[in-house]
Amino acid sequence: MKSAMKVHFCLALALVFVLSGLALAHIDIWPEEAKTLLEGKKPPVFVDVREPSEYCGPYGHVEGALNYPYSSDVLRENYTDFDPEQPIMVMCQSGGRSNSAAKFLDARGFTTVYDVIGGMRNWPYDTVGCVDPVDSDQDGINDEEDNCPDTYNPGQGDVDQDGVGNACDPNFPNLYVIDRIDFKDFAVFARAWSMEGESLAADLDKNGTVNYGDLAILAESWLCE
Repeated sequence: MKSAMKVHFCLALALVFVLSGLALAHIDIWPEEAKTLLEGKKPPVFVDVREPSEYCGPYGHVEGALNYPYSSDVLRENYTDFDPEQPIMVMCQSGGRSNSAAKFLDARGFTTVYDVIGGMRNWPYDTVGCVDPVDSDQDGINDEEDNCPDTYNPGQGDVDQDGVGNACDPNFPNLYVIDRIDFKDFAVFARAWSMEGESLAADLDKNGTVNYGDLAILAESWLCE
């Protein structure tokens, strides 16, 4: 009797492991199947696990694909960005890394994981490239991230923390065309000392005269940097 119970218990346990394995096994799909899923009413999250140089490279990428590289651990460090209950599809260049990524997601409890066979090398449909970033002032910072995109300001200084860079902030005593205060600003100020008139750049308190009040404003801004 005990022997029969042990047999049944072992069979039940084995079945649990088998079913668990099936639940965690990802699904290999061909590009045409992937395209159908992506065009469906509830498309899976589509993740391209190649490196950025490949994602933006000659093969391009599928429009809408999120770039979470596997080899450089971006996916492994940020997989919690995705809902494990939502279907997810992974793709790489030829299929090797996406297979590893799919196994990784399997092991993290993702219920439905699709791996596109052959990767981008086998993708026969349209792809898109990366839009080259715009850097209008040539300071090495893309306009989208530059707090003063039309004026050269590589340091991105913002003394009053208002989101507008010192280089183009009307509230910042920017006497010399850079984004921080240094001796050149004080040199400009010295040349303007005691001048009177409207629209003087060094008339920081806008009272019509360059004097001690303006010097105090310049000094305070310099100390706050």
